[in-house]
Amino acid sequence: MNLKALIALAIFAAEPPRLSAARRSRQRARADRAEAGHQDEQQTAAKEHQHAASTITIGDTLTGSKSCVDDQLRAEHADARRLQLDATRRAATYRAQAQADAQARSDLADRSEALDRQLAGGLGVVAELRADLGRRDTEVSALCDLANADAALLGGIRSRMRRPMKNRPEGDSQVRCNADGFAQARTFRARTIDQ
Repeated sequence: MNLKALIALAIFAAEPPRLSAARRSRQRARADRAEAGHQDEQQTAAKEHQHAASTITIGDTLTGSKSCVDDQLRAEHADARRLQLDATRRAATYRAQAQADAQARSDLADRSEALDRQLAGGLGVVAELRADLGRRDTEVSALCDLANADAALLGGIRSRMRRPMKNRPEGDSQVRCNADGFAQARTFRARTIDQ
């Protein structure tokens, strides 16, 4: 109980019965007010205690929430840094791949260019060989014609001389040459000249 209420009760109990009813009524009212004040103080103290407990709980909740938010923020920052590092590494990988691809394409272009040059050179060689073959065929044909003309001439001379040639097989004077028989004509001509 409140100290004031105790004092008021002690005074009321120690007063002689001759006090008037009005005075007792005033003292009782004072005591009631003191008791009411005491109860009010107790209620206020209880409310303050409850308020303090609520404040502490709210503060703890806020601190926990802020801590949770901070932890989440730190985790998200770590994820962002990791993603940035991965992106940097991937970008370096992409650049290296692009450079390697560019180098490979350049090498392929160089090889294709070399093959084209070799093809063009080979076609030129083939053309030259074809031209040489054509010239050779023309020369062989001309030599065959010459050999046939020589054979005709020598055959006519020999028949007038009536002298057979040594080592000449029968019918050599009748040899006719074409492009495939050039070797025969050459052999015949050599034999004729030797004789």
